[in-house]
Amino acid sequence: MISEVTEVTSEQIAHNTKLAVAFHAPFNTGDVDALDEILHPNWVNHPQNPHERPGPEGYKQTITWLRSVFPDLEFTVEDMIAQGDKVIGRLLATGTHQAEFLGVKPTGKRITFRAIDIHRFENGRIMETWHVEDIYGMLAQIGVIDNVYGCEIDPYTPW
Repeated sequence: MISEVTEVTSEQIAHNTKLAVAFHAPFNTGDVDALDEILHPNWVNHPQNPHERPGPEGYKQTITWLRSVFPDLEFTVEDMIAQGDKVIGRLLATGTHQAEFLGVKPTGKRITFRAIDIHRFENGRIMETWHVEDIYGMLAQIGVIDNVYGCEIDPYTPW
């Protein structure tokens, strides 16, 4: 079943798209307080990251932790598609593994992975986010798991 598309104005779509792009800036800058103007206080992350507290404050801690592991972490927005109260983003992330990550000691390896985010807006802020990341590619690049595909994944070939 496909959910109904919520009708919004072109101004709302432009606003929502701008916020969806801004959602990723704290990964690049470390300015997690910028999320206070982007995320609704009751924002829900789907799926919630392991050990992450619910809501914006928990997500801020996750970003701070990720930036400690990958200090040069950078998300690049490659595409944004907006319809109704949702904005979908296609992203490229890069960084260097400089601290323990999921039990793996720092490798100093550069990682590149892709992500897709879907944001739902309510009252001018992001109310929910659904996301999927290429964790397999990331883990293979830092040597946690074998590259079962037998093809080069470092550097990650752009789509």
